[in-house]
Parts: sequence; structure tokens; C-alpha cells
Amino acid sequence: MGVVTQSAGAFAQVLAAVSLIITQFGIISAYVAGVQRLGSLWDNLDEHDAEEERIINEANLELDDESRFIRLEKMTVRTPDGTKTLVSDLSFNLRKRQSLLIMGASGTGKSSVLRTIAGLWSSGSGSLERPALNDLMFLPQRPYMIQGSLRDQLLYPYPGRAMNDEEIHRIVEEVNLADVLDRVDGDLDRVVDWTNILSLGEQQRVAFARLFLHPPKFAFLDEATSALDEDNQDRLYALLKKSGVGYISVGHRTTLIEHHERLLVLDRSGSWEIQDNPLSVSS
Repeated sequence: MGVVTQSAGAFAQVLAAVSLIITQFGIISAYVAGVQRLGSLWDNLDEHDAEEERIINEANLELDDESRFIRLEKMTVRTPDGTKTLVSDLSFNLRKRQSLLIMGASGTGKSSVLRTIAGLWSSGSGSLERPALNDLMFLPQRPYMIQGSLRDQLLYPYPGRAMNDEEIHRIVEEVNLADVLDRVDGDLDRVVDWTNILSLGEQQRVAFARLFLHPPKFAFLDEATSALDEDNQDRLYALLKKSGVGYISVGHRTTLIEHHERLLVLDRSGSWEIQDNPLSVSS
């Protein structure tokens, strides 16, 4: 019986040893996932540090505004897993104050191309030249609404920049948000739940107000007027063009064409076509 007991104990130890991976599979998987997330965070922090260093270096240089442009050379955009090519060998130049509209059927990668140019997407290959991130602004379809006062909301993402009330009121009037100001009785420092108070159309106008209060060199608009009627859309794009900010838009409405100097049409095959003076071409 002693030999049987010893054999059973030895078998249990061998079984536990060879079953280690199986019994600890959940913990090992969580550990690997955590390491991968930390690795991605570390890589992004390196990119952020490089961008910060670039901003500091450019601040010490005297750069001509005409030298700030967006240039793509044979840029290929793929899905994050690399299994599908959305756009192949895309090339074009865009200088300050110029505008480009990206159109195409659903699934052609319009937003992916826009995010790649803006520096938010890095799955692909090719050459991309653009201004530093502090000279860019991205307007998504659903803007981010922060907790705080109307002043904080409008000055986001640069709440520390000095801006007098008269200038804020002027911009609010221009983007047709005067009724929102009336809801807080003209008090820019009143705190409310803006996410639930403002409709999507009003949130999109808030995003344009942010842009006009802190005008960048280039703006990227991803369906940024999809919840607006055409009158408000025309009003905001007219103000955008007047501001001198260069911009790239993604949209489905053909009424957007008249507000852009160039039109980039994407195809599901990954091919593309750029039209200059698209309004005259389409007519």
C-alpha cells in the first residue's frame, strides 16, 4: 500500500506539472494582453514625445505659412489587421487655404484615409508629410462634450488660452448657437450636462465654434455637418473658407462639393480619382 500511495502522489505531481499551461491559461492570456497594451501605449508615448519635440523645434524656427502643407506620396491604407487594402498609392498635395472633399460608396475607406492623414491611423505604407499636431484639428461626426461650463466647452481643447467674452459671443452668433447661450441666460460659466442638453446638430456647431476660436492650419471634418440642415452647413463652410483654414472633408451630400476646390473619389477596388474644380466637372 505504501508503494501505491507513493505512485499516486508522484502521478499527481507529474499531472500538475504538465497541466500548468492549461490550468493557468486564463492568467497567462490576461498577462499577454496586458503586455501588448503596455507595448502599444509605450509606442504611442514615443510618437507623442517625437511630436512634442517637433513642435518645440518648429517654434524656434521662422516658417513661412506657405511651407505648411499636406503631401501624400504613394500612400496605401489598410485595415488594422492588414488583410484588406482600402486605398492604393494615393498621392496629392494640399497647401494652406486649399480644400479637398473625399467621397465614395460606403466601405471605400473615406474616414480611414482622413484619419491616416490626420495622424490617427497608421495601418499602411507610403509617405505622408503634414504640419505638427498643434496646427491640426479633427472634427468627428459626434464631437466630444466635456463636463464643465459653456466657456470650457467652447474653449476645448485649449481651456487655458485667454479669450474675452466679446469674442466668444461673436463666434457663438456666427455659428448660430445664440439659442444655446439663451438657455444659460448668457452665463458662459454655468455648468450643465451638455451631452444631454445639446442635440447632435448643436454639438457639431460647438465643434465649429472651437475651430474658429482656435483656428488651426488644417482641419479634418469627418461627416462634421451630417446632423445639420443645408442652410447651416452652407453657413459654416462659408465661415470656414473665409477663415483661411485649409480643410479636408468626408461627406455624402453632393451639396458639399461647392465648398471644396478638389474632389477625391474612392472606389471599393482601392483605386481613386482626384478632380479639380469638381463643381464644373459634375455639372
